[in-house]
Amino acid sequence: MILNEPTGRPRFPGPSGIAWAVLLLAGALFAPAAAADVTLSTRVEKVESILDASGNVQRRLISAQGVLPGEELRYTITVSNDSEMLVSEGRVVVTNPIPDGTAYLPGTAGGADCLIEVSAAAEGSLSAEGSLSAEGSLSAEGSSPGAAAASSTAEARVSDIRWTLERDLVPGASHDVFFHVRMEAGGAP
Repeated sequence: MILNEPTGRPRFPGPSGIAWAVLLLAGALFAPAAAADVTLSTRVEKVESILDASGNVQRRLISAQGVLPGEELRYTITVSNDSEMLVSEGRVVVTNPIPDGTAYLPGTAGGADCLIEVSAAAEGSLSAEGSLSAEGSLSAEGSSPGAAAASSTAEARVSDIRWTLERDLVPGASHDVFFHVRMEAGGAP
């Protein structure tokens, strides 16, 4: 059962927070007739690095207005259970394509209590260790950004990220998942 289907992918990841993720309740064919009212919202922020008074680099999130090629963006997708029904563990699955004009930064997908998988374009996919696979299937997100980045090539470019919530989503609760991308040259309007 598709609860929130996109009308299309934005060409430029602006600050409007348009959610183009697809939310699925896995196994919905066997679910009762009533479905939980689960909604998505997306927030886009620019990652800024600054030096603090001690000379240490600190990273913070700011408005994504005026994004230039080479800058890092963070996409946060909030899944909210707006119903009075419990959504069981493993039944909330969010799949999100990497926005056009950006490149996924390996190892940056996150979300508590989630199984995180990435899918590469038709040429292959990234495994947990960052090695290439020609299967074109979803594989577990690596825990080491350096290892994944070291072996990342154009052939293994991540095209989609999928999060499976591994805990119940109680009525009125929400859950955040996120990923980072780098704006590419020519990605701005």
